[in-house]
Amino acid sequence: MNVPNHATHGQDANIVALGFTEADRYNLVRIFRDGGPSNTADAVLLDEYTRRDAESLAAYNKFKIHQSKQLIVAALIGIALLLSAPFGIHMIMDLIQI
Repeated sequence: MNVPNHATHGQDANIVALGFTEADRYNLVRIFRDGGPSNTADAVLLDEYTRRDAESLAAYNKFKIHQSKQLIVAALIGIALLLSAPFGIHMIMDLIQI
């Protein structure tokens, strides 16, 4: 099996997005390249990466759930407006005739 000599672009972008810079970024790229941590410091760094990644994923999922709820509410309001439109038109027509 071929082992890449660097982290993929997606991994590197994720490392930076999670706030790892400078030496930590380089060390995480090395950990992914080598297939795992080689010492205790690497293990701690990888655990921190895993924790931040999990928090980020949880926040994203919470956002998507909130976004879905907003979409459902907007759809229900739209349907209610469409259903009530004929009644509103009749009320306006009745007012015009008065």
